[in-house]
Amino acid sequence: MKKLILSMGLLCFAAASLFAQTVIFDAQIRPRAEFRNGFKSLSPDPTNPAFFIEQRTRFNSYYSSEKLQVKFSFQDIRIWGGAAQIYKNDPALTNIFEAWGLYNFNENFAFKMGRMPIAYHNERFMGALGWAAQGRSHDALMLKYKKNGISMDFGVAFNQNVFEPGAIEGTFYTVNNYKTMQYLYFGKKSENTNITAIIHNDGRQAIDQGDTLVAYRQTLGLTLDHELGSGLKLGGEFYYQMGKDNNVVNVSAIFAAAYVILSTDLTPITIGVDYASGTDANATTNKSWNPLYGTNHKFYGWMDYFYVGNGHRNVGLVDMHVLSKFRTGEKSNFQARAHYFMSPVSIDEFANNANEYSNGLGFEIDLVMTWNVHPAVGINLGYSQLFATKSMEVIKAGSSSNVNNWAWLQVNFAPQLVKWEINKSE
Repeated sequence: MKKLILSMGLLCFAAASLFAQTVIFDAQIRPRAEFRNGFKSLSPDPTNPAFFIEQRTRFNSYYSSEKLQVKFSFQDIRIWGGAAQIYKNDPALTNIFEAWGLYNFNENFAFKMGRMPIAYHNERFMGALGWAAQGRSHDALMLKYKKNGISMDFGVAFNQNVFEPGAIEGTFYTVNNYKTMQYLYFGKKSENTNITAIIHNDGRQAIDQGDTLVAYRQTLGLTLDHELGSGLKLGGEFYYQMGKDNNVVNVSAIFAAAYVILSTDLTPITIGVDYASGTDANATTNKSWNPLYGTNHKFYGWMDYFYVGNGHRNVGLVDMHVLSKFRTGEKSNFQARAHYFMSPVSIDEFANNANEYSNGLGFEIDLVMTWNVHPAVGINLGYSQLFATKSMEVIKAGSSSNVNNWAWLQVNFAPQLVKWEINKSE
C-alpha cells in the first residue's frame, strides 16, 4: 500500500511539472480576549461584566494554474475552556469555511463554485465578516468577467437544510438565511476613480405561509470613490431596498453615505456621515435598511450596537463620524474613531411612558493600538466606550447611567507554511 501511495504521488508530481502552477499552505491561529461591560447592549449591572477568550484556528490550502484554482479552508472556533479536557462532547464550531473551485475559460471569463466568502468594495453590503471568528461563507455559483479595469460577477445560490436520503418532497427552508439569491455586480477602476454597482435579489422562506411562498427583497446599490489630488479623496454610497421581507411586509428603505478623506503629514482624517432609514412604531411598511451580508463591525462603532447580530427596534441610524490612523513606529500604528449616533425616526412612540426623548442616541469612542512584531504575527489592543442617552435605553436594554465599555486583546499568528512554484520549463 505504501508503495502504491508513493507511486501515485510521484505520478501526480510528474504530471504537475508539465504546467505552471502554485501550491500554498498557510495557517491562522487568532485568540482574542474580550472584556464586555455594555458591549452590544447597555450594561444592566455595572458589577457583573463578561470576560472570555475566543480562538479561531484555520488551515488553508490553495492551488493555482493557468486554467484552474482551488481553495480549501478548514476552521475550528472555540471559547477557551468551553469543553472539559477529557469530555467527549465538544461544543466548539468545527467546519469548512471555504471549499471552492474556479476554472478560467480564457483570460477574461471564469466560473467559480462551492463554499466561498463573497466581498465587494468596502463590504458594506456583502462582506467576508473577518472580524467574527467564524466569518461568513456562501454556497454559490459565480460567473466572472474582467477586462480593462472592468469586473463583473453574476452569482446564484439555492439553499436547503434537508438530509439527502429523506429529501423526497417539499423544499421548506427553516434556516435563518436566504433560500435563494441572485446578484449582478459591476466594478470599474480607473486611475483616480472607482465605481461599483450591485443588483441583488434575496429570497427568504415566508414565515407561517407554507412551503411555496418565498418573499423576495431587491437591493440596488451604487458606490463612488474619487481622488481629487493633494491628498483629498471623496466618496459616497447609495442603496435602495424594495420588495417584501419574510413577514410578507412591503419594503421601502434607503441607505446613503458620504465621506471625505484628507491626508496630512500626521495622519489621514476621514469625516463622514451614514444614513440608514428606519421604521416608525406604527408604520405598515418596512422602511428599515437591512445590510444583509455586510461586514457591519467595520461601521457604526466597534461596540456593535447596530446591525451586528442584534436589533435596535428597526429605528434606523444616523452615524456622524471622524476616523484617523497614526503611524507610531516602523511596525506599529494607533487608530482613533469617534461616532455620534442619532435615530432618523421618533423615539417617543417606542417608549412605554409619556416622557419625551431626543433623537440623539449617544457618543462612542474607539481606540486601537497595533503592533506587527513579525511578518506573521500581529497584536491588537483595543478600548471603546459609549456615552449613551436615555433614548438609547428605549431601543436597547440596560442603563445609560452605567459605565458602558469594552476592551480586547488579540494576537494573530498567520504564517505561510509551504509555497511550491512549478514552471513549465522545470
